[in-house]
Amino acid sequence: MESIQEKVLIDILLGNINIDFDFLALKTLLARLQQRIKKNPGSATIKDSVIELQDFFAKFGHLPKTQEEIGKIMRIRIAS
Repeated sequence: MESIQEKVLIDILLGNINIDFDFLALKTLLARLQQRIKKNPGSATIKDSVIELQDFFAKFGHLPKTQEEIGKIMRIRIAS
């Protein structure tokens, strides 16, 4: 599995890149992390959120639904 650049994950967390995810677990995690960042937008919060998102992809990357979502991110990254 190709790794997603940290800058791309930060852009997703900050809402600079909008992707219509279908996987409920990922949507829930992103909503929680985005709320955390909104309440405390410091660099430490963003870094911790990126790590949590990377951990999610590492843990569930073998699932077909997660692979589809990673594919969406990769297509957006390539297009930009």
